[in-house]
Amino acid sequence: MTNMNTPLLELKNIGKIYVSDSNVSVGIRGVDLTFSKGEFVAVTGKSGSGKSTLLNVISGMDTYEEGEMLVEGEPTSHFLQKDWEEYRKQYISFIFQDYNIIESFTVLQNVELALMHIEDPGKRRERAMELLRRVGLEKHVRHKGSKLSGGQKQRTVIARALAKDSPIILADEPTGNLDSQSSKEIIRLLREVAEDKLVVVVTHNFEQVEDYATRHIRIFDGAVELDHTIRPTTSVRDHAPMPEASPMVSNTARKTANTLRNGLVLGRVRFGATPKLSVFLCILMTVTALVLALVTSFTYDSRSLFSERTMFTHVEGRTVIVRRDGQIITDEELEKLAADMGAENYLHYDSMLDRTVGVSFEDAENGRVQWYEVSFGYPASDVKLDAGRYPEKDNEVVLEVPISFKNHLGQDGFEETVFPLLFEMATYKVVGVSYYYDNSRTPRMLFSENGYRIASAIAFFSNQRYNFGYNIELSVPENETVYHTSMQGDTYIDFDLPSKTYYANDGSITAFLADMGIGKEGAPEREDVLIHTVMSGNFFNYQYYYDHSYGGGYGNGIIVDVVKPGYGEESTVQHSFDGYTMVWDVSEGMKQDLETRYYERWQEGSGISNAGFMVLSPDILLEFMYEHYYTQAYTQASLFFENDREAHGKVERLRELGYTAVVSDETIEPDVFEVLEEKLNAGFNAFLFLMAIVFVTAFLSLCSSRAMNATRGDIAIMRSMGIPTTVVRISIYVQTLIALIPATVITAITCAVVYMLPQTNYLFPFLHAGDYILIASMLILVALNLSRKYVKRMFSDSVKKTLKGGSKA
Repeated sequence: MTNMNTPLLELKNIGKIYVSDSNVSVGIRGVDLTFSKGEFVAVTGKSGSGKSTLLNVISGMDTYEEGEMLVEGEPTSHFLQKDWEEYRKQYISFIFQDYNIIESFTVLQNVELALMHIEDPGKRRERAMELLRRVGLEKHVRHKGSKLSGGQKQRTVIARALAKDSPIILADEPTGNLDSQSSKEIIRLLREVAEDKLVVVVTHNFEQVEDYATRHIRIFDGAVELDHTIRPTTSVRDHAPMPEASPMVSNTARKTANTLRNGLVLGRVRFGATPKLSVFLCILMTVTALVLALVTSFTYDSRSLFSERTMFTHVEGRTVIVRRDGQIITDEELEKLAADMGAENYLHYDSMLDRTVGVSFEDAENGRVQWYEVSFGYPASDVKLDAGRYPEKDNEVVLEVPISFKNHLGQDGFEETVFPLLFEMATYKVVGVSYYYDNSRTPRMLFSENGYRIASAIAFFSNQRYNFGYNIELSVPENETVYHTSMQGDTYIDFDLPSKTYYANDGSITAFLADMGIGKEGAPEREDVLIHTVMSGNFFNYQYYYDHSYGGGYGNGIIVDVVKPGYGEESTVQHSFDGYTMVWDVSEGMKQDLETRYYERWQEGSGISNAGFMVLSPDILLEFMYEHYYTQAYTQASLFFENDREAHGKVERLRELGYTAVVSDETIEPDVFEVLEEKLNAGFNAFLFLMAIVFVTAFLSLCSSRAMNATRGDIAIMRSMGIPTTVVRISIYVQTLIALIPATVITAITCAVVYMLPQTNYLFPFLHAGDYILIASMLILVALNLSRKYVKRMFSDSVKKTLKGGSKA
């Protein structure tokens, strides 16, 4: 325990040496002094004699090379920077000749800065106002330091010094820049407000302090020339001594919490106190955020480095099933299974959920045709329409597309659009549209239930239509005339043809019918003409195969047969058109479509010359697919549950019932070369993204370093006041991070506008929540790195050096 008679401050043979590149000079030498509370000490001497050096050593802003300085009996020669910071925090209040007021802070903020040890903001404000009234500045609390007179600045600094309630007040030429009247008031004020403290005043004019000083010390050539007691000191209250065991270090949770809180408060105050710098930082951070968003969008493919592929197109709650015995799932079986499992919906022939098809739209603005990949889906009623209506016919669809499609579907409202689909086998009409902003999603074409079945059949057949031909035999019994032709050409679907009707044309058929007086305008119908038509050919023999072991003896995963293995090799698929009716003409809409496709080859009354083709009603193709494919070769189906979690919970039960089941979020390993190509491309994009971060960081550092250096003097003042280094560091980080708030808001608004406008939606790949998290993370890292470099510069020099060279902005 420190003895109550122990001096507050004791200097024993203190020496300070300054070393520069060219020479070595002595600041002070052999200084032996003892100071106690209640003293008002005047230190005088010529310029360069060492007065200020003595004050800097006592304050801990300068080190000493010789001797020992004891604070309440505790030596300080072993102190590190953090110890000196703690020493200044507990013991020292400094008043400078050039005020060292933080000019960007108000009078009140300058004083409150020294009261950060008071946790309650209300009590802190109350104490600050009390001190400001004491020094006569209660009417100037909202004035910034830059707007004060010299006397007002010095009074503010005195109030700030008193706010710390430190036992030692050091004043270096506190009246050097003041007139004589103001000087007297400042010295008198110092004496009045600091009767219970050690006050050491360095002055070039002893007469100014002679009436108040209790002791006079004169320095000459770095040594004490005179140490004279003028008058006895009055008794004073004791100040709490420094802790003995570890006087400068405290690791309590309370101190950590207070440090963090004070750093946050100081950072917020500094941000508001320097509007020009803050606006500049906000602009820099906004530009950085926008650049990061742009780079993230253009390097979107880099996300595939971490993405996984799913076996099937992921639809929330979708579970794909096949029977483990390889048998075909019937419609009745699937309907019962869906009911037993509590599925919300089911889809038997679901292959089109895992495929996309090309669709073309005419871009009226640019005069060109735009191609897009779309996926199939149903029912159309699943989406909320932004314009139009739901499908009523089998060839009517609803488009669920990015907002940029307004450029093709009409800016002023939805316009029904007709377009060819599936190798132009059929013509569909868009009757409704649902827009979304995520342009990374594959657009969807939504059908009625029957429309989906027909479209799926057309989609499958369209890939293999050239594997099929048509044999047509026409005979007229009355003259035993027989006509036979074989066609292997285009097949089209006419939704306006009556059920179970078809139209055949290869040029010669038209001529034969004309000779028989059939098909001409005004000619009677000939019921006696016998027509036998057969479609024959081979499906491709291929399959989607996924080898994945699920364990538990459930087999090797899923095989989705496009055609049953060996089916195409064993026999030719033949489908007789007996029972169907051949018509002599197609609908007007089909004529227009064919005319468009064949241009000048459409000839009035004779059809298309030298071009064989078949036009079927949709139910013929659907019947063909059911008879020869769906019920014989198609093995899979999909059940739809409320969500993926529920779907995963049903898998085990489905396996127990004899099915292999895969939830559509299950991932697979693609081909190694495909993966390599993707990873190389993604890696290159990731490299570009990282290089952009490096460039942005360098750009920010270059642009901001000079501006942020304007606060260098402010930070030095805080350090001289004993504001903990950690608090100041945190405030720098907080000041920079606050600038991210408007940057984030502006970037979010900009992205929202870009993605919400049809004219700009397609320009940049859509950013998802993960992308924004990535951008925010990168932005925070850039800001932290910028602050780190600034902190390093700010704390690389001593307080004394920084105060001499720092700006007082």
